[in-house]
Amino acid sequence: MQDFSKFNCPHCGSDNTASMSLVYRRGHATGTAVHTEVVGYDVTTTTHTRSDGSTYTEESRSPCYGNVTRDTYTETDLAKEIAPPEEPKEPEREQTGCFMVGVGIVTGLGVAVEVARFVANCFDWGHDFETVCYVVLTWCLAFVLFCIMIDPVWDSISGKNRRFAKAMAKYQEEMADYQEQYAYWQHLYICMRCGHKYYLE
Repeated sequence: MQDFSKFNCPHCGSDNTASMSLVYRRGHATGTAVHTEVVGYDVTTTTHTRSDGSTYTEESRSPCYGNVTRDTYTETDLAKEIAPPEEPKEPEREQTGCFMVGVGIVTGLGVAVEVARFVANCFDWGHDFETVCYVVLTWCLAFVLFCIMIDPVWDSISGKNRRFAKAMAKYQEEMADYQEQYAYWQHLYICMRCGHKYYLE
C-alpha cells in the first residue's frame, strides 16, 4: 500500500493538498453569456406647423434592446495568485529592409523620370512612350537591387545587428531562468486548508 503522507501539508498536517499546476488549470473557465444591450434605435420624425404656416421637422430616437451572446473568460483569484512564471518574449529584428526598398523605389522613380526625359531630349525621341517606360523601369530595378544589396551593410553600420545580438543574448539568459523557475513551479503544492505552498519532488 502506497504512503501518501508525503503529500500532507508540512505546516498544518492537512491531507487536503493539490498540485499548484492542477489548481491553476482548474481556475480558468470559458463560456457564453447573454446580455441585454442596445442593438439599434427607433427613429421617429414629426413635422410641425408654425403659426405663420412654415413647417419644421423634429427627429427623436429611442433605443431598441435585444439579447446579445458574448464569449466569457473567468479566472479565479487563486489561479492569479499561483500563476506560473511568465515566459520571456523573443525579440524581433528591426524591420528596415522594406523601408529601404521603398525609399529606393520612390527615389528611383524620380531619378528615372528625369533621366528618361534628358535622354529623350538628347536623342530626339520625342514622345516615344515605350522607350521612356523602358528607361524608367530599368532605373527603378537598378535602385531596388541597390537597396536590397545595401540593406545588410546598413544593418551593420547602424548597429541593428549588435542590438539584436545583445537582445537575443539577454533573451536566452531569461529563457534559461524561466525554464528553471517553471520546472520548480511544477513541483509546488498548495494546502487547500491553510494556503501554505511547499516544494515536493
